[in-house]
Amino acid sequence: MLLNLGEHVLQAPGGGGGGCEDGNPYGTGNTAIIKHPIHDPNVMQLRVLYCAVSPALMPRMAVLPSLVRTFRQVVPGCLSAPAAAVAPVFCNVEGIESLLAWEKVLLQNQMLVKREGSSGSSAASGGSGGKGVDTNSGHRELAATAAAVEPPPLLPVTAAMELLRRCANDAAQRLGGYLVAVSGDAGHWVLVFGSPESAILWGLEMLEAMLAAEWPEGFLDHDLTEEVWRDGVLTKRGLRLRIGIDFGRAMVRLVPRTGKLDYVGRPMNRAARIAAKAKAASVRGRKGGGEQKWVYYRV
Repeated sequence: MLLNLGEHVLQAPGGGGGGCEDGNPYGTGNTAIIKHPIHDPNVMQLRVLYCAVSPALMPRMAVLPSLVRTFRQVVPGCLSAPAAAVAPVFCNVEGIESLLAWEKVLLQNQMLVKREGSSGSSAASGGSGGKGVDTNSGHRELAATAAAVEPPPLLPVTAAMELLRRCANDAAQRLGGYLVAVSGDAGHWVLVFGSPESAILWGLEMLEAMLAAEWPEGFLDHDLTEEVWRDGVLTKRGLRLRIGIDFGRAMVRLVPRTGKLDYVGRPMNRAARIAAKAKAASVRGRKGGGEQKWVYYRV
């Protein structure tokens, strides 16, 4: 049987070791001060760890200490996941498809400008050639040098989604949440928590982090990410999250192919519907026993 033990940083940034609590490279205790992580030399790569265990020995796992000793656990594994009564959370990024399409247009414009610039340089170098001078060789060397020092293309949406990924994982790890699934573009999240309070707190921290995050340059130029003020108060900035929360008993099953846990049941279905109807930049949950009694939580 294969078990997913979560995502870990194997050593401290800068080559150090140990388990210092203040050495979390993915943010401190406050998710609102998470900064842009791209091109940060102090950020170590994550490693997903797995454990192969005989099904007959599974009952012993409950009394064993942690199976791994790493510098930092960023995403909890299935052994840390809540069970029985859980608070599922569905989190959707509003307009993620439109943002990715906008980024594609930006990338095409950058490539067009780059192509026009290289064509102009080629024409200029070709007109200055003289007898006995290998202009093609010189242009190739110049192009190779320019490619080596040229910065990577600007991908604001990709960088923003990576920031969201780190922010969500950090908050879930601190609040005892378990990441069930996340889409490839990081625009749709499914998590479970052991209590509704932790789930609501995770949602509110995410909304606060979106308002205070240092978004990539040019990311706030889109209609779906621009700043929105109401009565002198900043209500929207950056990614708009629509978060739905429910609470109840759910069935847990191990997915053999991934070693992760999957949750099924009415609370999961209700949380998905709640998130689909939630307003932008808000957390929505049930107030009482009736499914139509909603309550909104805002920062």
